[in-house]
Amino acid sequence: MYTIIYFETRRKEVPVLNFLDKLNAKAQTKILKQISLLSQEGQKLRRPYADYLRSGIYELRIKFSPNEYRVLYFFVVKEWIVLTHGFIKKSGKVPKAEIERAITYKLEFGRRFK
Repeated sequence: MYTIIYFETRRKEVPVLNFLDKLNAKAQTKILKQISLLSQEGQKLRRPYADYLRSGIYELRIKFSPNEYRVLYFFVVKEWIVLTHGFIKKSGKVPKAEIERAITYKLEFGRRFK
């Protein structure tokens, strides 16, 4: 079992929770179930549920008609998973800006928790 950590900005904002708060209850439930699955499977979780993007950033893939949701995350040591943020995917590829945002959060996390 992996420990799920919700990334918190220096302003004490939690981007994943802010994202979830904007969704309806059914979408929230579906995403939370996928997060639970990620907690159980960790690095063994693969497509269609998760995929590696780049620079240590992964995506949790949630399809809930008609939307495709993504929650980006990274691993710390062997048992921590840090969820950076979520978004609704609207194009074929994960937007570079979303990946860059996750990388920025990962670097910030690393600086704060050496």
